[in-house]
Amino acid sequence: MRKFALLAAIAATSSLGFAQSSTLPKGFDTKPGTSYFWGGFSVAFSATSNYKYYVAREVFLYDASTFPWDPTKPKVIDKISFRRSATSPSGNATAHKAKWVVILSTSTQPAHQPNTKFDDNHGSNRTVVYGSPSAPKTVTFLATPKPAAGKAAPFDVTIDINNFVVPPNSKTLVVEIRSYDSDVKAGTWYVDCDLHAGTNYNGGTNTTFYSTHCINPKAFYSSRANYLNGNFGHVWRTGRKAGLPVIGIAGTRLAAGVKVPNTANCEWHINPLLYAITVTSNGPSNTSNPGQGGVYLDWGHIPNDPKLVGVKLAHQALIIDPTANALGIGITRGRETSIGTGYDPKLVKVSGVYSYGAANVLSNQKMDPNKEVYSRYFYRRAPIIKIQ
Repeated sequence: MRKFALLAAIAATSSLGFAQSSTLPKGFDTKPGTSYFWGGFSVAFSATSNYKYYVAREVFLYDASTFPWDPTKPKVIDKISFRRSATSPSGNATAHKAKWVVILSTSTQPAHQPNTKFDDNHGSNRTVVYGSPSAPKTVTFLATPKPAAGKAAPFDVTIDINNFVVPPNSKTLVVEIRSYDSDVKAGTWYVDCDLHAGTNYNGGTNTTFYSTHCINPKAFYSSRANYLNGNFGHVWRTGRKAGLPVIGIAGTRLAAGVKVPNTANCEWHINPLLYAITVTSNGPSNTSNPGQGGVYLDWGHIPNDPKLVGVKLAHQALIIDPTANALGIGITRGRETSIGTGYDPKLVKVSGVYSYGAANVLSNQKMDPNKEVYSRYFYRRAPIIKIQ
């Protein structure tokens, strides 16, 4: 009885400061969002690759200024709802069921500058509120038709969560969603999102200038966040067994590639300035850890110096693998990354870091959200959630 009395008291206190809006971010109760999001929600194949979006891990961050309650007061959340995007798909969203885990916390992590590791965005009160990593729960998505122009779809995807208390004066609410499986293999269901203003891609730009995969299976670059006051690092999906040494080398681009003997005409394109060393995690050949095969190369902290914005570093990685070729060294594609500003905190009040893909082009095996340690992408948007 004492527990329920305490929760009731907190709820009563928080309701005194409750705004007219019930959505996070506030103000989107009846109007559609400004964008859409796929990872963790959609069951569609990408239009440009073999990736499926619906199996994913993502962490969304909401600044206190977006709370639909008085952020100086506590708030109990026991139910959250989502709705389909009004912009995509153009017709009915595909009805399906998916397996989810939802994790909440509050944090001092700025919403405009997510960390590279998923868990680093969480606060000390990190709580699993729906399902568990070993036993995810079912979420039902309905075949909601596209609403009329300027109208929002209904919040018809609702899940009851374990009571979570947002402490007073919390700076950021963190919502993590892990998606494991779906009962359909094709279709579209994008969640309605709020896209906050920003200048281009504030995590820096990334381009591939040498596209040959000098290793089999192929190694794919998939991380996109390098900004002032963050860490300069990159994630590669290697598709290899665990424990193989990986040497990342960053620097300036050579005027022309240098042929590497015994590698079937592979080329090296980097004048070395920085080195990072790690080992591979298990790749798709290991059925107990399917599809991961990732390595994170961390070259260290980027100083918070505006003069560094736009500075470019080219990078490749060497994977020591006797099966790669006659030399026993696999060489990744060549990429060039510029340093970004990070998001302007005055503009960006919501953001998300995420990874997606039920099957990748390496293996046709599912990614495991529980084993996705490093976020692959980040963007200045997050789902519009009805808070109850």
